[in-house]
Amino acid sequence: MLITYGGKSIQVPIRDLCPGRAANHLDLSRPAFAQFANPDAAPRPTAVSWQFTSV
Repeated sequence: MLITYGGKSIQVPIRDLCPGRAANHLDLSRPAFAQFANPDAAPRPTAVSWQFTSV
């Protein structure tokens, strides 16, 4: 999956699904999130785009 936010893009693997979450909800690992923003700061990025990619 290719995730883009704030002019930065990263490619991450899909590990699992989150039952009960909305289809447009993503949970990133802390290291992946840290490439976009400080994981300890607020507010959290919300205008993220993503697309499925092949590996």
